[in-house]
Amino acid sequence: MVFRADTLPHHGRVSTVAVKHITLRTRESMLSVWHEVNIMRQLKHNNIVAFTGAIRPDNNKVCITLKYIDGATTADLCLRNVLGERHVARICDEVLKGLQYLNLHLIVHRDIKPDNILVSRTGQVKIADFGIAGQFAPGRLTDNWCGGPIGWMAPEFEAGQEYSLNVDIWALGRLAAVLSGVQRDSRFKAVPALSMSSTLTAFIQLCQQPRSSRPTAGRLRNPPHSFLQIACGAEDLARLDFGPSP
Repeated sequence: MVFRADTLPHHGRVSTVAVKHITLRTRESMLSVWHEVNIMRQLKHNNIVAFTGAIRPDNNKVCITLKYIDGATTADLCLRNVLGERHVARICDEVLKGLQYLNLHLIVHRDIKPDNILVSRTGQVKIADFGIAGQFAPGRLTDNWCGGPIGWMAPEFEAGQEYSLNVDIWALGRLAAVLSGVQRDSRFKAVPALSMSSTLTAFIQLCQQPRSSRPTAGRLRNPPHSFLQIACGAEDLARLDFGPSP
């Protein structure tokens, strides 16, 4: 569970943080939590929620503290707004910036979905929740760990086959389809809607190519895919209905 909290005054200043409260039930859960902490403490990027610390109040609990983002998940935004393709393009481009940075550190998120993409009230987009993230060893760019949310895993990931740094791109294609209101088939893959532009269709199809032909985050951004070029500005995301402030 994640809670909002204020820190104790430091030099007269109080900060607001998000506290991820985790109960340790097994040795494996403890190792998983510290794996998440070790990954997050490496990361400093504008499109990734900032890690600020971790404490263990007792033997059965760990609290991870993160910079608080005043805004909403993209899942919540979709409940209050109809996102246009320009909004979706902006969100996808910002997520790609974060994924490109993760790839430089040989890290894969493995849980890209609307609940884990945050948008602040100023229009900043952040990747959150590194609970099942993985990091490749130098020189080894494939793995066959299996896990993650049903319907959001790349086919090779879901099947327990080898995957690589482009595994999150498949989920990004699904994210673009869901945020833009595209219908899905029984396997949760995107099916083009009548109102969807050809550039969005091409973007989703490219993201959901087989692993061997699926691009990396860097390839999608350099040069930018034509869909990303229609992205709105941060100020346009900031105009969306976020609901009441907490």
